[in-house]
Amino acid sequence: MQSKKDFIKEKYTNFINVLLDKSSVSQTELENDPDIKEFKEMTEADVLKFAISTLKPYKNNLDFPSFKIMETFKIDTNDRSTKLIIINYLELLLSIAT
Repeated sequence: MQSKKDFIKEKYTNFINVLLDKSSVSQTELENDPDIKEFKEMTEADVLKFAISTLKPYKNNLDFPSFKIMETFKIDTNDRSTKLIIINYLELLLSIAT
């Protein structure tokens, strides 16, 4: 049986992979942008803190946090399918944390 920590790590890794796949940011920017770097390097504990402190206030409307993530990773904010994927991951992280 998978531990909660391993589950969070697996889902967060998948989330980051989606963001990187959809991103139009160059490899150099991905490696050097402090916001992206910080987001990519979050630990399981950081992910839980992020969910509680940042996502919880938007629990019923995750459009704003998903939009900000899309802006940070330079993902087309009009790409509705990617936005829905991001919102689903954010909902998952929020449900795990609360």
